[in-house]
Amino acid sequence: MFSLLSDKLDDTFRKLRGLNKISESNIADAMREIRMALLDADVEYSVAREFIAHVKEQAMGEAVLKTVKPGEQIVKIFRDQLAELLGGEAAELNLTPPAHVLVVGLNGAGKTTLFNALTGQNQYVGNWPGVTVDRKGGELKEHEEVEIQDLPGTYSLSPFTPEEVVSRNYLLEEKPDMIVNVVDATNLERNLYLTSQLLETGLPMVVALNMIDLVEERGESIDADALSARLGCPVVKVSAITHVGMAELLQIMLAEPPAPGKPLSYVPVVENAVAAIAAKHQVTRFEAVKMLEGDSELLAPLDKNERHALEDIRMAVEAELGDDIASIIAGGRYDAICEFVPQIYTRKSVKESITRRAD
Repeated sequence: MFSLLSDKLDDTFRKLRGLNKISESNIADAMREIRMALLDADVEYSVAREFIAHVKEQAMGEAVLKTVKPGEQIVKIFRDQLAELLGGEAAELNLTPPAHVLVVGLNGAGKTTLFNALTGQNQYVGNWPGVTVDRKGGELKEHEEVEIQDLPGTYSLSPFTPEEVVSRNYLLEEKPDMIVNVVDATNLERNLYLTSQLLETGLPMVVALNMIDLVEERGESIDADALSARLGCPVVKVSAITHVGMAELLQIMLAEPPAPGKPLSYVPVVENAVAAIAAKHQVTRFEAVKMLEGDSELLAPLDKNERHALEDIRMAVEAELGDDIASIIAGGRYDAICEFVPQIYTRKSVKESITRRAD
């Protein structure tokens, strides 16, 4: 009895997820399709009508429409309410949402090339709500259950530019099932700065060492296994242009999400401050670091006493280390990166490079 309903809902939900903006017209069309599907599944007219009215009220709420992915939030509302309406029989429906994979990386890391290789023509383009920043998403080729979002290229997750605001908010609010961090293997230290921040979110992640072919052409090498052990997450050597390593990357994306990685460590006084903030406010390590840095958006919900307490912690750290907190955090990340990269990246010596150019 529910097979027709399942097919109809799959189509309706797919259309909603692909919308860049939600309007009353979009919602009305979706409601009409779902009402007809309910009636076809022998749900009483009065029950279907009450259900539609209840869901519409929630779906058109301001809190939903202002999220970075309103279509996905509305689909979730539909699914939750349908599960309640249909009870145990809802298990017969194909209502499992697609896996959300986020492609993140610096400008120039080959992120969009890799995104295009993963999705092919299954893409949609629009703008993120409230900003003139391109939003690109799509479905994984031959695996439409996996939805991929291409975040704007960004160097860090500090909310200074529109691109950084979009990326930071998406990570905090949407919590994707997996992050694909695209790293330019030819400029490893600079790219791993963003990686160090992504590790602090606690989200499952795989690092795609892109342009590995260029590294190898220079006679250099990166030990992906050793890097993986250091970061605590899978690391795959790829070339988005030649598709080298893409099969291995796909295998990881289609498997169970890996365990969260291992964040890089700061000096003890910073680690103690971060741990105290995370425990006090019940936030992730990433949010605790940002609160220590004085992130205005994360501090906004706090009362005056809580903000003063955070300011006292920040001032104590700065006094002990003799620097401002932004420099302390950034320096801590770079110190950790520069400590282990020489252990996993075999570069040619300056003498070898000069000899080769002379030849």
